[in-house]
Amino acid sequence: MTEEEFQHTVTEFSEALATLERPDDVFKAFALLLHESSGGVALGYWTASGDSPGLILRGWTGLGVGQDCPSYVKGLFSPVFGELMAKDSFEVFRREMTDYRSEYTGTWRFLLEYLPGMSAMVVPLMPEDGVLAGVIIAYRKGEQPFLDDDVRLAESVAPIVVSCLDRISGE
Repeated sequence: MTEEEFQHTVTEFSEALATLERPDDVFKAFALLLHESSGGVALGYWTASGDSPGLILRGWTGLGVGQDCPSYVKGLFSPVFGELMAKDSFEVFRREMTDYRSEYTGTWRFLLEYLPGMSAMVVPLMPEDGVLAGVIIAYRKGEQPFLDDDVRLAESVAPIVVSCLDRISGE
């Protein structure tokens, strides 16, 4: 993708988000953006709540890879989420899910069979530096891993997603 095409994509995404009125639609739009940019993707999204500490799984969506249940998404990405929360600073990162093989024990052991060929991209949502308001974990099953272009796109649109979610929530 050329720089001009990249900027056009980001601008179109921003304009599309300006019309949305529900948080779920914002996350679906993000999934569609990645899908159109580089292929099938699913994602889980966690956001902060004033009622409780930490981030709570709010939903999941899939494009081109099927729909997963919340317990699968939560269990599968628990190690990735743990890695994010242990970091001193938050930035977009990607992982091959087999990197976490040793962390699926006990009741989560059944997830081991799903790890080969699965890659994840973690997109922190921060309204200001150092404040984590949410996270998107996009993933692909048996497709190409996330590339530098995917990370660049996610980094570029994450602030737009945060702004849209703030607008929707009235903050």
